[in-house]
Amino acid sequence: MTGFNTGAAADLQELGSYIKSPGDYTGTVTGAQIRTFPSGSKCLQLEIDTNAGSMRDMIWIGKKDGTPSPYGMSMVQSGFMRCAGIPEGTNITFTQVTDKEGNPMTVVPDFIGKTIGVRVSIEESGTPQKTYINTKIDHFFNPATNMTGSGKLITEYPAPTETKLAPVAAPAGMAAPQVGAAASPFRA
Repeated sequence: MTGFNTGAAADLQELGSYIKSPGDYTGTVTGAQIRTFPSGSKCLQLEIDTNAGSMRDMIWIGKKDGTPSPYGMSMVQSGFMRCAGIPEGTNITFTQVTDKEGNPMTVVPDFIGKTIGVRVSIEESGTPQKTYINTKIDHFFNPATNMTGSGKLITEYPAPTETKLAPVAAPAGMAAPQVGAAASPFRA
């Protein structure tokens, strides 16, 4: 007879966990890469591990026309870099590698291993049948001082948000299904 090990099940559940609640988290950058899309736009993709789980977010740094995105570049330079303790004027290293599908990828090794604070909002998207939970970095902050790159305390900004999908109403002309009743639109 096989027994059920609740400790092993709990360990397995934590494996690959992701941040599921809005809030302020401190974590370590485990991945940093520049991705270029067929449209020409570019983003910095950061992977951050925290004690509450992992997260991945993209900061758009280049527009489709090839020009830099002022908001994205500001978020990286005065937000992430300043809060991660990377001194102004530091020459950042970029390394060209190939991903597992054979696509070229630019890794930013100077960002990996940095400790950073992130204020995360949560947003649901999709449909009630297939819901996606998206984490979004609202602000970076220095976890030692709780200061953002602009010199404000993280507590001076609005609290992080959680946006849920709205309940779906029955289509026009159809009654919402009743519990125990057949849920067919063809009923007379």
